[in-house]
Amino acid sequence: MLLSPFSAALNSDDSHIIIILKYVGTDNNPVGRMEKGQSVMDGDFFFTIGTSENDTPSVVKDLIAAGADEFYCGIIPPDWAEKYGFQISLNRREFRGNHFLSYESLARMVEEVHSRDREIFVTFNASYYVDRMYKLIIGCVKRLEEMKVDGFIVSDIALILALRKLGISVPLIISGEAGVYNNEALDFFREFGIRRVILPRHLTVGEIGDIIARCAEPKPEFEVFLMNQRCPYNSNVCTPSHGWIEGNFCFSIYDKFLYKRVSQADFAEEKTRRGFDGRVPLKTMTPWLDNCANYNFFTKVNSYTGEDVCGVCAVDDLIAAGVKHFKLVSRGYSPGERTSLLRKTGSVLRECRKRRMKPAASRERLCEVAYRCYYRNP
Repeated sequence: MLLSPFSAALNSDDSHIIIILKYVGTDNNPVGRMEKGQSVMDGDFFFTIGTSENDTPSVVKDLIAAGADEFYCGIIPPDWAEKYGFQISLNRREFRGNHFLSYESLARMVEEVHSRDREIFVTFNASYYVDRMYKLIIGCVKRLEEMKVDGFIVSDIALILALRKLGISVPLIISGEAGVYNNEALDFFREFGIRRVILPRHLTVGEIGDIIARCAEPKPEFEVFLMNQRCPYNSNVCTPSHGWIEGNFCFSIYDKFLYKRVSQADFAEEKTRRGFDGRVPLKTMTPWLDNCANYNFFTKVNSYTGEDVCGVCAVDDLIAAGVKHFKLVSRGYSPGERTSLLRKTGSVLRECRKRRMKPAASRERLCEVAYRCYYRNP
């Protein structure tokens, strides 16, 4: 019997942690890098950072100097944009600034990243695609294969099957959106010859350790989320597009409003003509939505980044469990925001090791309040 990749058993303990990171590097050596190709710390793990259309070679250089070991990105090529716009996205980002917009610009980035001895992965991690989309998807995939991108981040089983049937040589990385919550799901995806698995946001450190320990050799690479955008819901089974209003509607619920489904173009017109903001009247709200709003707030905002969550306290335990790759969610963030994120994250870990402190054992010194941590449970 084939078990669903979406089977899950989650711990409901409410102990969260927030970390406030202080920048302790220097201008000449912001994160204590070793030599070219090594990670921020002592070569035992790697930071993965987002990139997009407007990043120049100097931005790539600065990100690498700040600690970037790998890059990930999405593309909405012109033929897809013409047919589906950005609201129906190839990769779960529905806003123009999150993407590369042409093959030429992405090819330049691939060349730049490779020239600096780094890798770059392209996301195709929508929950699903319908049959009529596959002609454009396969055309895109083949163009990217010619560019020699280093991996495709994928979640839809049908797309994985199609790529394998076509004999696409680009390594596959199973997206965090695929829902690998247990070893049955992991074994299922391993049948496709994958390189890496990105584990879901809501697993605990203990659950991650169990999955990796029970995984048969040779094990794939394992990646987890470390910074930003800890979805307040289960993104693995969340299929709506965020692109129909002026922001992610699941991060607007704490305003106690619901939103009508309106295209961005219609929204702009209605807002100008009538002052319409897309919201449904407050009287339609229910206690359930109020509860979601509270959970959203406590999993969204912290005083380290000013707006998002953190998992630095768990890094040592995750490395011990077998995780080597840590995603700093950052597509669409400015170069300054990403550089700062890399420097602060690397510097607090370096300082902990300099003082022979484990981040997890230093929570009282590093954390302000509980409730806003990626890895709230042991």
